[in-house]
Amino acid sequence: MIEFHPEARSAFTHQARYLQGLLKAIPFDQTVPRAFESQIPVMHHFCEEDLKCIGPEVLIDPFGDDVGFTFVHEGKKYGILGNEYSDLRKLVDSLSRTRSVSQILAQETVRELLCEWIRDVTVGAVASEFIDYLIEKASQGIAEYEVLVPIRFLEVEVPFHVGRIEFRPITKTFVDGLYAACLADAPDKVDPIDELFHSLRPFEGFAAGVMSIRAHLTRAQEIGLVETQKALACLRVFSHAAFHPRISCVYDIWGSERVSSTNALVLTGGKYRTLSEQVVRPYQLFERISRDRLGHFMQSGLETLSALLRSNALTPFQEATLDSVQIYSRSTTAILPSDRLVHILVALESLFLRNTNEPIQQNLSERMAVLISPALGERKQIIADMKKIYSVRSQFIHHGVSIEDYELLGRCMLHAWKAFHSVLRLVGSFRSKDDFIAMIDDKKLS
Repeated sequence: MIEFHPEARSAFTHQARYLQGLLKAIPFDQTVPRAFESQIPVMHHFCEEDLKCIGPEVLIDPFGDDVGFTFVHEGKKYGILGNEYSDLRKLVDSLSRTRSVSQILAQETVRELLCEWIRDVTVGAVASEFIDYLIEKASQGIAEYEVLVPIRFLEVEVPFHVGRIEFRPITKTFVDGLYAACLADAPDKVDPIDELFHSLRPFEGFAAGVMSIRAHLTRAQEIGLVETQKALACLRVFSHAAFHPRISCVYDIWGSERVSSTNALVLTGGKYRTLSEQVVRPYQLFERISRDRLGHFMQSGLETLSALLRSNALTPFQEATLDSVQIYSRSTTAILPSDRLVHILVALESLFLRNTNEPIQQNLSERMAVLISPALGERKQIIADMKKIYSVRSQFIHHGVSIEDYELLGRCMLHAWKAFHSVLRLVGSFRSKDDFIAMIDDKKLS
């Protein structure tokens, strides 16, 4: 249920009325002549019935930002554009940040409802204030949803939780059960159901991130996707790609997986010869997490990360650790060694340096060495490797020299993983990052 403090309700109502007063008549857009006729085939034609379902038109700039909205009434076009529309965006942002709204409605939905209210009030279709309109419209779509986010290239033997997400296999039995239920509910719609499940069958065998959410449908999907991405980032820290410079972790939410491939259409004498498709470079295409491997992950820190993701009362050091792990995880999906190295070093610097005024190489390498190992010889090796890898990064950033020393990069990747593993064992022992760093510096002198 969406609720507002009386003062907040009054302020939001006033702002919505102010925005409705900004509405102006605007001219219809003139057709811009095309530079040339496109040869891309038309995939769908909109008819009049389709257009009746379209609400106020939101205008998007080349950067993907909404910059205005318009609607047509009785042959005239109205809208809010430019700087005045920024006031509408501010109201949408403020509403979306309130706790009761953020748990139930997506920001896009709040914007759509506000634009629809302005239109409906203007044409005399509604007389209620916006907050009442928002609550009424939103309540119609609130339900308990179970959101399943398919993960391509990831197989799991048993269900397990990471944060608020449960990873579980999408079994054939599960998909068959969904199919049977759909047929039972609509026995006269066999063909469209078959078409739907033709799209679902490829998910079989792969894992899904699953979360139960009570919210508006769009917000439930949004939360499920965001929480799955957070959980995947933590899970990737334990993949082979965290240790091996030549392996990239490609499993991801279905449709956003990172697999680069090429296509080439080859002709001979103007006639078709072949169509080739190949992966650009070797990848670890499938990640298979068995029950035993999962147990090793949990003992190595995944259980700790999972608890941090679920917590609503993190200390500053725990928040910094989670943020750093999210950056570190990006290194496992990077293809180029240079990109991988940048993500690793940025993540380490965010945890092992107090501020930007500290000598980076010396302090980072020494603190990592002290934290990772009690053995003097190993500490010296870690310090030497980390200083050398900074030189490699500098050669790339300032002179464009590609990274070819995979042996050194591999050692530094292992040092980084051990450092994060050690941090996770201590993440509940310190309130702030400064306290954590002070402990390491004291240990250097002991």
